[in-house]
Amino acid sequence: MGSKFSLRRLRPVRNSPFPSSPVPGSYALPALRNFFLIGLLFCACGAEEESMVETQVREIRLRHTAATSRRLGPQERQLRKQTMQEELVALADRLLEEGVPPEERLPLAELLYQTGRFQASLQLIEQILAGGPDSEALELQIQIFAGLGRMKAAQTALQSVADPAELAWSTFEALANGFRQQGHLQQALEYQEKAIIRLLQLPEADRAYVIPTLLPMLAGRLVDGHLESEDPQVALEALQRILKASPNDPMAAEVINGMALQLGKQWQARQIRQSLPGTPMPWQEPFSWIGPGQANLQDWQGKVLLLDFFAFWCAPCIQAFPWLRRLQEQYGAEGLQVLGLTRLEGRFQHREIQAENLNAEQELAHLKTFRKDHQLSHPFAVFEDFSLFEQYGVESLPTLVLVDRQGMIRHLHVGTGHETEIEQQIQALLAE
Repeated sequence: MGSKFSLRRLRPVRNSPFPSSPVPGSYALPALRNFFLIGLLFCACGAEEESMVETQVREIRLRHTAATSRRLGPQERQLRKQTMQEELVALADRLLEEGVPPEERLPLAELLYQTGRFQASLQLIEQILAGGPDSEALELQIQIFAGLGRMKAAQTALQSVADPAELAWSTFEALANGFRQQGHLQQALEYQEKAIIRLLQLPEADRAYVIPTLLPMLAGRLVDGHLESEDPQVALEALQRILKASPNDPMAAEVINGMALQLGKQWQARQIRQSLPGTPMPWQEPFSWIGPGQANLQDWQGKVLLLDFFAFWCAPCIQAFPWLRRLQEQYGAEGLQVLGLTRLEGRFQHREIQAENLNAEQELAHLKTFRKDHQLSHPFAVFEDFSLFEQYGVESLPTLVLVDRQGMIRHLHVGTGHETEIEQQIQALLAE
């Protein structure tokens, strides 16, 4: 028999007004974020003695996660996600209007939180707490305050918790996100580590679901945060503390040891990126060019280059395409040339196309169609491996590199959200 399932126990902090990723709009290599996989975890981890609200939520999620388990393209997946969210919002509105018995108030407050109805959820929590102490309601209140950036209110509520060590992992995660977004890195890292340790203290049946999915994501945020402090040794020590907190869990040990190995690669990539501005751009001939005519890097000598490291599966990369298209159209005559850089992967996935075990010719054909579908005028340089990517310290996509007319690297940007700054840098380089 499974333990009673609560939205609070496994809820990823997804509806915060703030992004939780250290690099907003970026996809790590490999990508770890998967909304529907988390939804499937939500449905799979036991439902004994669940409330009426939890039952209705579970049925909606199960229906959509089951449909999405089929191979769907990004647009269909996004539509499923949107439809599910609309159904959950409608359910929350109906229950709020009709009213629920006292024992259903907390599940409804959790649903309101999940659907982004933060103030309505807080009002319901206040009603619950007015009737006497309630640890789960208090914990949800802390999560919402943290998600809204009301960190003083979150800390005040935290002082009312009888045993803070028993808080759910998602509460510590919410506190970590809140402090991170306000620039309080040390406090964020302390709560991030606590979130991971609490995650590893879940019942064994639940850990089997969450460790392969949530642990890499949370540990990755911890490592990224420590790397911001420019001290990889501190990050390594944090991972070692997590290992000691769960000494008899081989699955967790495998994940954490893998993160420790990745830490060295991340630090090396970061050092490479920091060393590149002011140096000649690394280059090697690509396996193939996709674009108008027979492209050659020599053709763009004397131009300002914007290198876009991307992949066909990277949603933030694709979201940036209209902006890249505009830059090429607006500044091309002044001397800007956008270049897309990607690599062969032996597979292709875009919209309704799901293709595996492709040879180079087949994958290049798909990339040509991909470029045409997105109405891109700039060419793609397609490489056989990651060797050039490594020379630029690329570890997340998209990564954008600005090169001046003399072929010297001037600026690097990881992830999206830098569009205004990049355009200003382009204008300055074109004016030199």
